[in-house]
Amino acid sequence: LRNGFKLVKATALPSAGIANVLFIRKQKFICPKSDKCPNVVTKLAQVDDIQFNHQITKAVMLNTISKLFENVSQTEIARQHAVCAMSVMRFARSTT
Repeated sequence: LRNGFKLVKATALPSAGIANVLFIRKQKFICPKSDKCPNVVTKLAQVDDIQFNHQITKAVMLNTISKLFENVSQTEIARQHAVCAMSVMRFARSTT
């Protein structure tokens, strides 16, 4: 059964030097108690490029990782992609 919507904010790749922030309206679903589903379950629709409970797309993550091999500081990469420098460091750690 449909159970309303939830507005989700996600950071996407910049275009023309301007950061893109996506506002996605996700459908909420509820599975009421029945023989097939003994417990009440609420789920959100999934978006392919964004992991569950994340606010940064995979494209941004992969692009920041590729920029780490250039001679550019982490703070500059973070500024270009509208994320914090700690996120860039976390992306770098996830590759090892």
